[in-house]
Amino acid sequence: MRLEVVVDRAKLAIDSMGDSVKKKPNLTQCAKECVLYYICGYVSKQIQKHTKCNVCLSAFKDWDAQLPEAALTNLKTKGYLLYPYKHFFKLIMAIEEGFVKFAQDPEVFNKTIDYVIIEHNNLLTFPCNIHKTEIMTTIFQYYITMRMNQYTLIQNKEVKQKSFKKKKLSKLVST
Repeated sequence: MRLEVVVDRAKLAIDSMGDSVKKKPNLTQCAKECVLYYICGYVSKQIQKHTKCNVCLSAFKDWDAQLPEAALTNLKTKGYLLYPYKHFFKLIMAIEEGFVKFAQDPEVFNKTIDYVIIEHNNLLTFPCNIHKTEIMTTIFQYYITMRMNQYTLIQNKEVKQKSFKKKKLSKLVST
């Protein structure tokens, strides 16, 4: 599902939610946080497949469904969605912030990682010292790769639409 569609659905879901979600002044920001929280649960589930360490697994799971950011996850869940740990969610938000900042840059992967290391160094903690490097690398690699794929799909769709319009206009021009 495309990110814009998910954000639009999140906005509709937030409109139907209670006052705890509506207290936020910026509905778009709240919708973005809900979508990122939902995606964070998905990323968390994917990363949990690669580890058996109980300490590592505890860094990804949280059962706090009352957070305002969990509104979309609460609406979409049928019991299989995960509620990610708040610290992990903040890390994903920092990675997303870096990705958005450098999305047009050819070095988006490296610059996003550098941005998080420099600007959000406090988020680079992990409870298991044995697997910290491996898990953090997997988090960065998986999320940035997923976002790059999403971003290129959107860009390719826009290019196709532009070329379609140009092709249609060229048929109208007589040579």
